Amino acid sequence: MKKTSVSKRLIALFLALTLVLGLAATSFAADDEASTESGEGMEMGGGMTESEMAGVTGDAASEDAAIVVDTDDDGAITVAETYEGYTAEITTEGLTATISNLVMTSDDYSYNGVTVIGGTTAVIENASITLNVDPALEESATAGTAVAVDDGSTLYIKNSNITVNGAGRYTVACYNDAIMVVSGSSIIAGGDDGANGNTSVISDPASNAALLVSGTSRSNFSIGASHTFYYDSECIAEGWAALSTDSATGTGLELVAYNTYAEATNGGYGTYADSNCRDYLYGVTFNAAELGAIISNNGSITIGSGADAVGATTSDGYSILEYISEDDETTEAGSVIYGGRNAVQMHSPDMMGEGTAGYQAVLTVSNSTLTTVADEEAELTATSTYNYYDYGEAVGTYVDYITGSVLLVKSTGAVITLDNVEMESSNGILIHTIINSDSMSRYIKAGNEGNDVEVSMTDMDVEGDIVHD
Repeated sequence: MKKTSVSKRLIALFLALTLVLGLAATSFAADDEASTESGEGMEMGGGMTESEMAGVTGDAASEDAAIVVDTDDDGAITVAETYEGYTAEITTEGLTATISNLVMTSDDYSYNGVTVIGGTTAVIENASITLNVDPALEESATAGTAVAVDDGSTLYIKNSNITVNGAGRYTVACYNDAIMVVSGSSIIAGGDDGANGNTSVISDPASNAALLVSGTSRSNFSIGASHTFYYDSECIAEGWAALSTDSATGTGLELVAYNTYAEATNGGYGTYADSNCRDYLYGVTFNAAELGAIISNNGSITIGSGADAVGATTSDGYSILEYISEDDETTEAGSVIYGGRNAVQMHSPDMMGEGTAGYQAVLTVSNSTLTTVADEEAELTATSTYNYYDYGEAVGTYVDYITGSVLLVKSTGAVITLDNVEMESSNGILIHTIINSDSMSRYIKAGNEGNDVEVSMTDMDVEGDIVHD
């Protein structure tokens, strides 16, 4: 393997390249009054987890739902139908409940649609669910979720259309040790629903000031040690997050998306691999206004073509195609990850006050495209509507400076492996390391030691800069 040192201009990378970048050791200051080295000017946000940044939702599936699939004291399946506002055909066999032709609507911000718990299995097929907000509520209101699974249960969502509007809400959620499989379905977080789409306190679009991500809702929310699978589906968020993972526990969390379209329309990201979360993306198209994908701390993202999915497995031993059905369309096409700001961002927020312990994000990409160049023909045009200069000149200038870099590494270590990957940059920068703007960053001050940024490129022909700030 040919090894090449870092140059200011990288033109026509081909065959193989390996480079190692030390952790960025300079600070970025937009003006004399704001500097990330001092921690002033860009200090935004407290020690909250990502799930606490938008709405009040809790860390478990709510048992206060219109339909609750559970078990009784004898271990038999039960289906409790608590609220009005829907029609459905519900049958049970063993520990499996099938909910067919579900039509559900509600204007109650706290309304929960279907909850699956108790180690049961539920199949939701041919459903149409729309949850809105009327009237606007106070900050303390609990945000309802359309469909949630928890407590060692398994949920299948097939050929369904599920939309949730209103700030700080999830459309579907997979908690703790549950499994959720979404196939042939549309999962949408509308965010703003006209004049009554938000609580009285959370406005839309609203940005997370620490992470510089805008929006208020997540279409998919996976947490704990859960496993989530998307096949032949679309997952769209008006702002904040499409395929979100958060707060892994135990051996970690896994999310698989195959032949799936993810969009963050006016702000936010396509997917987030939080600490100890592992995302596997094959034959997908991501159209994100700000960040195609984010990796936090020791999270990992694997991106490949649809053809690469055959025979591939997750770290926990699941086949990528473990739950694909004969009705799901297949693909051999490469993945396309578009971000209006960055295709992939890697950073190391210190939510739990651990200090400067080093992490390396892991990004592995093959036979796919990473791009920050909008493409109208391919309908990759999502654009952030948030004005980051609202946070001050330093923040706006910082966002402008990093916008367009394909891979952005913010004050963290990383292992980046690229094989036959197309990279297209709107600012001419392919790989960009920089001090993190986040006030919760582990390496916010210059000179801190950390793991290296290791980049390996094989069978590549790309043109652009490598910038090590």
